[in-house]
Amino acid sequence: MNTLLKKHDILFSWPTIIPPIVLASIAGINALTHNSENHDIIAAYINPNFSVLITQSLLLLFIMWQVVTYKSVADLVSIRHKLVSVQKQLFLMVGIEVFLYFGVYYSSVVFMDNKLFVDGNAQMGILLLFSRFFVTLILAFITIIAYRYGHVMSLLIGVQILNLAYHYGLEIGFLLIKYSKLYDPLYRALHHIYNR
Repeated sequence: MNTLLKKHDILFSWPTIIPPIVLASIAGINALTHNSENHDIIAAYINPNFSVLITQSLLLLFIMWQVVTYKSVADLVSIRHKLVSVQKQLFLMVGIEVFLYFGVYYSSVVFMDNKLFVDGNAQMGILLLFSRFFVTLILAFITIIAYRYGHVMSLLIGVQILNLAYHYGLEIGFLLIKYSKLYDPLYRALHHIYNR
């Protein structure tokens, strides 16, 4: 326990950073295999639901599991007045894990025969990519609330609902359409575009 609470000690090790890399690799392989027809990066990363429904949800579950694991010693940590220190370490750990996930996931574009932002505006495309990263990072930081407070299951369900609401409500329903008309269902129906 004392080694866990040293001032510059970080709460993660190789076993804790491997799952985000594996999840990102799975999402990247999925993007590689489903991007044969369209060479736009947004069509590979943002439009498919697999990365949001499966890998990012599993990443948030993994982060919640890590936070809840440290919750069992929260009383002992608070007695030693190290609560703030452990929370800072949790924020650092979660930030690195989300950064690793998106670093590996977005770097899989190197293996694709892609032209970046073919279908739409490059600025909107960059906004889409960064907003997906920041939303996941904020949701991961919200899970750290479970370290100090109860209602872990409610928090976990809320984080997953917010993740899906952002993806289906704002990302697909608004931002993708602003990026390109090709992602608007009405435009696709009018122009008989069925392969997206």
